[in-house]
Amino acid sequence: MFKITFHSVIDLITNSSTEIFTNYKNSISTCKEMIGEIFKIFEIDKTVDEVFYINVFLNIGDYENKKYTLEEIYQIIQDVLEGKLKKPDWMIEREQEVFTYIEPIDTYFYIKAKEEKYEMLAKKIEKFLYSPIDTPFENR
Repeated sequence: MFKITFHSVIDLITNSSTEIFTNYKNSISTCKEMIGEIFKIFEIDKTVDEVFYINVFLNIGDYENKKYTLEEIYQIIQDVLEGKLKKPDWMIEREQEVFTYIEPIDTYFYIKAKEEKYEMLAKKIEKFLYSPIDTPFENR
């Protein structure tokens, strides 16, 4: 399984600083469309959902609450990702809170291959989508 920090889609510039906020609403469908096109090119006769588990979550610590430990939250994320559990209301509410109040909290794109033979493709997708912020411009 891989998790990827999304780039910002909204930049807010003030007199004193620059804040970057992330909105992931269309990220899952856009990524699935891109992977679907790759499948077509290479004549892979499967859908994205047949090959990968894909979802977006906040940082585990941003879901922290009095009811669940961080280990339990991690397991809930795994179960939601693999479709074993519907995303709980408290997770959805926390995600909505983040975007309603424009809190600067990271979101992570999770991708997990359902079969071992697709793990390298998942790693390549991760590498394509993720580029560290601290990468010097000359290396881009």
